[in-house]
Amino acid sequence: AGAKGLAFTMVKPEERRRLEYLKQVAKKATQGELKEEVIPSIEQVVDVKKTRLFGDVKSSLNLTQGPSQTFLTMAEDLVGTEDSLSVLASVLEKNYGNLIDPKRYGAIRTPQKPSLGTRSGDREVSNQVRIYVQLGRKDGFNPREIASYFSQLLGIPQR
Repeated sequence: AGAKGLAFTMVKPEERRRLEYLKQVAKKATQGELKEEVIPSIEQVVDVKKTRLFGDVKSSLNLTQGPSQTFLTMAEDLVGTEDSLSVLASVLEKNYGNLIDPKRYGAIRTPQKPSLGTRSGDREVSNQVRIYVQLGRKDGFNPREIASYFSQLLGIPQR
């Protein structure tokens, strides 16, 4: 599309290795940089939407010309015995209320790193992943052959 903008990619903690690869590719291809950011809260999203919506509505009003007679008559009928501020708020809610309703969004959870002493053991959290391989002597493999297989698969150079 354009030459400038934002792109969002959601990455699970177990996909860190792939993300690091994508960072390298993006840096080479676009001379840009992928940055890891925290997912904004629902309140932050709604606040930004409210600000943009208010700005759009305010800029689209053409108060110098004034509304046409048809809309003035309709506005007088709407206001009738009601307060004009309440009527305007109701019109805005009817037209834009679903855009800024926090109930519209699901729960946003931030992934947490496992803490020490959890089921994964008392080791520090790192960028390593434990792999369980169900191959052994009965299958004709020894530890060196399994290591060699994964080295070739992942492109890890031999020692």
